[in-house]
Amino acid sequence: MKRAYMLLILCSCLSFIGASAQDITVYETISLAKVLPIPITTDWTDTGVNLVVGDTVNVKCDGIASTNGGLSAYWIGPEGGYGIHPGLPVSDAPVYSVIGRIGTNGTPFYVGRVCAFKANVAGELYLGYNDGVFADNYGYYIAYIFKSSR
Repeated sequence: MKRAYMLLILCSCLSFIGASAQDITVYETISLAKVLPIPITTDWTDTGVNLVVGDTVNVKCDGIASTNGGLSAYWIGPEGGYGIHPGLPVSDAPVYSVIGRIGTNGTPFYVGRVCAFKANVAGELYLGYNDGVFADNYGYYIAYIFKSSR
């Protein structure tokens, strides 16, 4: 009896998996996100996500890091810390923020905690840390990358 009841519940749940809700219209199935750590002790991390022109990408980052070897009470998230420094890869983005670029020679751009963009060039997606000195950094961020091709 217990097995029959559990089977009935399972069948009821499965019947809803393919059903569409009236409150939403599903455009496409989104594949699972690519999840990877972004260490802040190096300048760029190859995400392994290959982009073609027209791909839509959503990047969500989380985590916390220190720029003083973990000894400082000053901890920052992926949106970055204080100030703007012209000598950094993205001069108009906060220091210690997550940044990105497409290809090894692409123009760096600000990612922060959340970034959505359409690729205008093809190449590998790189994520990095907007800093000039990496030896004293401690920690890493986690990036969730969602890509859909057009």
